[in-house]
Amino acid sequence: MNDDNSKGRKPARSEKDKANLFEEIIQKGAELFASEQSFSTRKLASKLNMTQGNLYNYVNSKRELWIAIRKHDFELLKGEFLKIIHSHEGKYFDLFEKLVIFFLDYSSENPNSWKMMFLIDPPKSRKKGPIETQYEPIQLFEVILNLFNEGIKRGEFRKISPLIIYSLVVGAVLTETDIKISERNKINELISDLSLEGNDIKKFRNTLIETLRYLLNP
Repeated sequence: MNDDNSKGRKPARSEKDKANLFEEIIQKGAELFASEQSFSTRKLASKLNMTQGNLYNYVNSKRELWIAIRKHDFELLKGEFLKIIHSHEGKYFDLFEKLVIFFLDYSSENPNSWKMMFLIDPPKSRKKGPIETQYEPIQLFEVILNLFNEGIKRGEFRKISPLIIYSLVVGAVLTETDIKISERNKINELISDLSLEGNDIKKFRNTLIETLRYLLNP
C-alpha cells in the first residue's frame, strides 16, 4: 500500500549535506554580524533560502549563532597554528614569526572571521541554547602561552608578558586595515600621509617582526 503522505516529502539530508549547510550558515552569519549586527534570524534564513524554523534546527538564536561562528573560527585558527608548530624545526623566534605572519594573512583574507573573534560582542539572550550549554573554550591563547614558556625555558625568549605581544599583533591587524584604506582611498583620518610615506604592508610587517625580535631577544 502506498503512503500518500510521503509523496511530497523531501528526502532527509545526509550528514555531509547537514555539515555543508551548517558551514554556509556560519559564513553567511559572519557576513551579517560584520555588516549589520541588528539583523534578525529571519533575515539570515531568507539569505540562506530556508525557513526560520529549519534554521533553528542548527542555531536557535543570534547568540547561539555568534558562539557557533567563534567556535568554528577559533578551532580553525588553532588547528592551523598547531600544524605550523608541529612542522617547525629550528629556533623559537622563527616559529613565532611564522605564526604572526599566518595570523596577519588570515585576518586580511578573512576579515569577517577576525571581527567575530576579536571585535563583536555576543548578543544577549534570556536562555542558553544547546550550543552554549555544551561549549568549551578553544584555548587558543594557551597554545601561544605554552610556546612562550618553552622559549623562555630554552633561553630563546626574554621573560615578558604575553599580553604585550598579543596587543602588538592584534593591533597590527587594525593598522594594516588602515594602511589598505589609505592606499585605496588616499583619505584616512587616523593615519596621516606623512606617517604612511614610504610605508606599505610589507615594510610594516618587517618593522613589526624587528620590534618583536627586539622585545623577545633575551
